[in-house]
Order: sequence, then structure tokens, then C-alpha cells
Amino acid sequence: MFMKSLTRTTQRLVLFCCLLVCQLPASAQANPNELEFDVFSRWFVAEYSRLEVQPLVLGYIDNLNQVPSAEVIDTQRSFFVTAKKRLARLSLQQLSAEDQIDYQVADFEIRLNLERLSLSRTLLQQRPGEDHSAGIYHIASGKQWYAYFLNRWLGAEIEPDAIFAFGMQQIKRAKQNIEKITTHTGQSAAEFSETLSNQRFFTSDQNFVQSRFEKIREIVSDHLSTQFFVYPDVPRINIKRGDNEALSQVPGYYNGQSGTFFYNLFDQPYNLRESEWLYLHEAVPGHHFQNFIEQAQSHSDIRRLVRYYGFSEGWAAYVEELGRALGLYQDDYTYLGKWEWDIVRSVRVPLDVGINYYGWTDEKALTFWQQHITDRDDIGRREIQRMRRWPAQVVTYKYGADQILQWKQQLMLENPATFSIHRFHDYLLTNGPLPMDVLKKLVLEGDNNICSVTVAEQNQSAK
Repeated sequence: MFMKSLTRTTQRLVLFCCLLVCQLPASAQANPNELEFDVFSRWFVAEYSRLEVQPLVLGYIDNLNQVPSAEVIDTQRSFFVTAKKRLARLSLQQLSAEDQIDYQVADFEIRLNLERLSLSRTLLQQRPGEDHSAGIYHIASGKQWYAYFLNRWLGAEIEPDAIFAFGMQQIKRAKQNIEKITTHTGQSAAEFSETLSNQRFFTSDQNFVQSRFEKIREIVSDHLSTQFFVYPDVPRINIKRGDNEALSQVPGYYNGQSGTFFYNLFDQPYNLRESEWLYLHEAVPGHHFQNFIEQAQSHSDIRRLVRYYGFSEGWAAYVEELGRALGLYQDDYTYLGKWEWDIVRSVRVPLDVGINYYGWTDEKALTFWQQHITDRDDIGRREIQRMRRWPAQVVTYKYGADQILQWKQQLMLENPATFSIHRFHDYLLTNGPLPMDVLKKLVLEGDNNICSVTVAEQNQSAK
């Protein structure tokens, strides 16, 4: 009788909705909140893609040149304001574990994009057609733009002042480790410095460098099971001499498309102290390992919208800390190599804030560099210009690595009998990349089985 009282069009609509509900998983049928979130997710991804929201690129000038017209800003803002309201009507606690991750990613993106749009409108209103090449500190709302880029690169909402203080702590940590190594050699500081220039640490023999990295590959492979599960999706990494002169200033790099780690040997002898940490960072268990495990995951469309570099680069810097557990850093000088580059990364953190947020000149920036790093002014000048072009990007390495170390230490302290290093690493690799703020909550507060070690895992870790 009810169906007879409806129009033919309405009858069809009711039948369609009934069929749709019947096709949903049982959990969604029983949980209207999940059904509504599924609708929200599809709408959010479709609209985000349709609006062609500007992706983050390295150079701040390129990012500012992507600032759209006032009309487009209004359209995008309307979308994100609507998304914020729709998301607020949903209960995070009533969603499935996977949907809770998507909810938090969407919430993070909404907040950062609303900040970006507010800054974009100010830029258009205050200085239309402005030349941005003088540095981010000198543009309209430059300090606010830097704070935005910092949050975007890190995937975390944190103030520049806090990052500056964090960088100073990391400099202190690196110096303390270098001092420990110096003391362990039994040499004075002057003798130690002279030793580091010894030719035994340098070579121009490509065959020797190639063999060195191949040996490192085998050592790491033999020890990998002490820290990680077996991942069949990760192929054996290729190792080759680099031929891209545009990248000649870095000791090596990784190409994800070919699964190849390239070491650079051009006109300068290769510093062998850089070989072990570099392999860990670029190859296994760094970018190569991370890249193929990530590709094997079936993440949602929301999580595929944006790339989060705080985790990606943070992970690669974090695994450098695992060298000894993976059979490397067996002498003072290879271990020193890790800290020689670590102090460069550490100094770059407060330096980046100083240049782009405090307005330091090149002269002041170089003086700061020289206070902490000696005899490497050429690298300092290069890095200062890099930070002017790419504000906030250099912070990702140290911030991401430190966050992961802190999470591990906290979980080990709170759960000494049940913490599993294998499960900890697996959770990060299979869930990243995510905003660091989101990943932190999942690791420390989520139902993730990181601290549910099995007897078999305990036996494996004891080997």
C-alpha cells in the first residue's frame, strides 16, 4: 500500500537506496556513522581532485607562483569550510580503525588548506604581482608563510621557535657523540682531526667503492631479520655509480623507478666514512625498503591525495641509528661518518628557522654554521642558499627521525616485556607516509599490536 502511494520515480529511488544498503558491509549497515563517513570520503576525494588543489613543491617561489586567483581561492575555501562542517558532524570514535585514520588525515588537510588559502588571499591583496625572489622572510606575511610551509613539510603543527630549540638540542647531541668517539680513539682533538684527513679514508677507485657498497648490502641483508619482518615485495637493490652531474654535490641518491642506489664518484675522491650511513638511508632499510613496502599497501584514496615528507625522510634518517644492530659501524671511523653528516643536518634545523623566520643575513647564517662546523664552509654556503630556496624542507630529516626515536623509547619504557621492534617497524612501514601528528597518535594511543610480542618474536630478537 505504501509503495502504491508513491510516484514511479520515488519508488525507483527507494528501491535504489535499499539495494545500496544491502550491498554495504554488515558493519556499515549497523553503523550509520560509517555509512555517512563513506559518503563524505568519496565526496572529499572527488572534490579535492576536481579543484586541482596545488601540491607542495620544493621551491617557495614555485609554491607562491601557484597561488590561484581570488575566484579560485573562494571556491576552494568554500569546499574546505563545507568539509570541516561535515566532518565535525561525524564521531571519530564510532568509525573503524581504517576510517579513523582517514578522518584524521582529512581533518589535517582541511586545517592546513584553510591556512594556505587565508595566506594566499592576503598575498593577493597586499602585494599583487610582487617579486618573491628576495626570500620568504621579505614577502607579505612571510613569517606566516614559513610557519605554514614548516607544518606542511613536517606533517605536524609546531611553531618555528620550538623547531629552533629542537635543532639546538640536536646539535648538542651530535657534538656529544663525536666527542665520545674522539675520546674512544685515545687521540687529542688535533690528532683526531689530522687522522680524518688520512688517505685511507678516500679513494677514486670505482671498483673499490662498488665492492664496498656490495659488501655493505650483504652485511645488512644478513642482519635485517633482527629488526624487521621478511617482506617478499622488496626486491634486491641495484647499486651503480651515479652519472647525473646535477646531483654531484650529494654523496648518493635513490631512484625508485629502477630500484637503484647510486653513489657519486666524480672529480673528488670518495669519502668511505660516508658509505655505511648512506646505504642505510638510501637503500635498505631506508628509501628502497620503504618505497616497495608502501607500494604493496592498499591505502585509501584519501591517504593517497597528499605525500607526507616528514615521515618519508624521517624514516630514512631514523634507520641510520640502527647501523650497529644491522652489522655496521663496527669501528670508530665508520660510526663517526654517521655523526659527521648528522651534525650537518642538525645545524641546518635552527639555521633554516634563522634564515627564513628570523631574517638572518647570509653572513650571520655562515657565522652560525662556523660556530658548530669547522673547515666545511663550502658546504655551509651551499646549504644556506638551498634553505633560502627551499624553506623548511631540510627540517624533515631530523624532526621525523627524532619523533620515531621518541615513540620507540616511550613504548619500550612503558612495555618492556611486550614491546616488539619488528611490529613497531612494521606498523610504521605499512601505515606511512602519514602526517607525523596523525602517526604519533596511532603509534602511542591506537590499537596497533606493537606491544603484543609473540614467543617466536622474542626468540628471534634474542638471536
